[in-house]
Amino acid sequence: MCPTPTSDPDGVIVAWTQHDRMAVEFVHGYDAYVGVQETMNYAVADVLVAMGFAVEEFGQASAHIVTRGAAT
Repeated sequence: MCPTPTSDPDGVIVAWTQHDRMAVEFVHGYDAYVGVQETMNYAVADVLVAMGFAVEEFGQASAHIVTRGAAT
C-alpha cells in the first residue's frame, strides 16, 4: 500500500502499488496489470472501512482518500 499526502489537510490518498516488474514490464499483460491494480485498491479500501476509517473514492485510477481516522 502506498499512502500519499494530499492538499486536503484532513486526508491521505491510499493506493496499492505493484512491484516494478509488473508495473513496467507488464509481465502478465496490461489487462492483468489493470485488473490487479483495481482489485487491490478496492481491497485496501474495504479493509480500511472495516477498521473504522472514513474512505472515499479519489480520482480516476481507483485510488481512495482516507478523510477520518478509525473510531476509538
